[in-house]
Amino acid sequence: MPAFWIRHESVTAATQSDAADEKIIARIRLVLGLAAFLSATAAVVRPGLPLMVMLGAYTASALALLMAAEADAHLPFQRAMHWADLLWCFLFLNLGNFDTGLFFLFFFFVILAAGLRHGFDEGAKAAVIAAIAYVFSTLNDYTTVDLPLIFVQTVFICALGYLIAQLGEQRLQMRRRIGLLRALAQPANPRLGVEHTITSMMERTRNYFAADRCVLVVGSADDGWCLRTVQGGSPLSVPPEPISAEAAAPFLTVPQDCTVLYRRRRMAMPLASYPNERRHWQTLAVMPCARIADLLETDSFISAPVLLSDKSGRIYVSRSHQPFARGDALFLTQAVAQALPVVENVALLDRIASEAVNDERQRLALNLHDTAIQPYIGLALGLAALRCKAAPDNPLGPELESLAAMVQSVIAELRDFAGSVARRDQGAPPQSMCGSALARLAVQMRERYGMDVRLDVQNRMELGDRLAAEVVQIVREGLNNIGKHTGAREGVVKVWLADRMLHIDIDNAAAKEPVASFVPHSIRQRAAVLGGQVRVHRESSATAVRVEIPI
Repeated sequence: MPAFWIRHESVTAATQSDAADEKIIARIRLVLGLAAFLSATAAVVRPGLPLMVMLGAYTASALALLMAAEADAHLPFQRAMHWADLLWCFLFLNLGNFDTGLFFLFFFFVILAAGLRHGFDEGAKAAVIAAIAYVFSTLNDYTTVDLPLIFVQTVFICALGYLIAQLGEQRLQMRRRIGLLRALAQPANPRLGVEHTITSMMERTRNYFAADRCVLVVGSADDGWCLRTVQGGSPLSVPPEPISAEAAAPFLTVPQDCTVLYRRRRMAMPLASYPNERRHWQTLAVMPCARIADLLETDSFISAPVLLSDKSGRIYVSRSHQPFARGDALFLTQAVAQALPVVENVALLDRIASEAVNDERQRLALNLHDTAIQPYIGLALGLAALRCKAAPDNPLGPELESLAAMVQSVIAELRDFAGSVARRDQGAPPQSMCGSALARLAVQMRERYGMDVRLDVQNRMELGDRLAAEVVQIVREGLNNIGKHTGAREGVVKVWLADRMLHIDIDNAAAKEPVASFVPHSIRQRAAVLGGQVRVHRESSATAVRVEIPI
């Protein structure tokens, strides 16, 4: 048998599992159709022609669907095929007088398909409708009605359908949990810093639980406490907000080593679990948890401890539309345990990189002092000596004084610049707002090249300082390329977020002459450092640079 391979980045695990489920469902459908058709053909009392035609048509359609599933073809109606199967089964039972137990199995096949595709809700709905369809079909024949048997079989369909739907829901839940754990183990883009990593993990956790907000409170008595809140529409990087010990105290009133589940509407007492000690769920005091719920503005929340190397705290996930279950609280603890080592590693790398940058800045400041400032100091001393040798009535005296003052001014400016280079923090670039920085850049391009730049920046798009600075530098380099290497006097810059990707388009709208083929090396290097890629599109005299950066 031949072997096959595929890059692990090409297809997600969830997509591969969906395709495998569709193949299993298609094979079961074909087996049931063939079995029903062959059973009807070999029966002593054969059914009528309409039923035989419908069985043949169903078998042929099942074969076609199996071929499409084996070819990994995506059909627009594929996710709702179980309702079509239920309709087929209903028609089989109401055509002719052919009686076979295979038609009874069709109902469970419909429930299985619905549960595998959509989970418990769709599977339970399919079970109820299948039971109703079975009762209607059996009561259609008033001559052979056996009410006790119909009741038992209806209950059997509902009970077994409930179990199948629960198994489908657990399978989908397991896949989603594995997907979240895998995402937490691989930070979105560690090059963007620890703040972006923590925000991304909190947003993924909030999306998984379909929660209103995710709140993280961490700190220590020596370093103080900080609060992060991630909710719908939050920026890509949420910086920590320093809070006092009194403000952090309500979130830390529950025992540090326990997992907490609180549901205001369904139970009066919150529950706590101690996974490390393998104890059962225990009740906690209501008032502290109710106060936390009021602060979170919710009726239900789950919480897990956060234990870092030098800090500790708790994470809270809250929602009001649906109460949490015990399994949700325990899984949150597992997810936090998976994410903490990644956060600490990214923080360590970020600290190492920051220290290396600071050392490099110190070296550059010293080199600037030795190679640029010292010669100017020597020039100033020479001018001073020359001024002393000149007679008081020398006509060059004023010029020498002016030149000496100019040299002293340059020395002061160089010293200020060297000091700013040595003191500047890599994590705090001057452009804190991407949109305003790009607007200033557009003004500079108009003054320098006479080029009109039209900006199209997505509304409410807030980037972290580090990523915003990189975006501004990429756009600056692209516009400089347009101004230096083309005759275009119109530029278009588009920046937007989609599918966890940051897209940057830099277009020269109307160049006067065809532009030679080129590769923006500096832009490509910046994008590569951030894990992105660059593509260049050329059409006659227009050129577009496309930059994509994963976030």
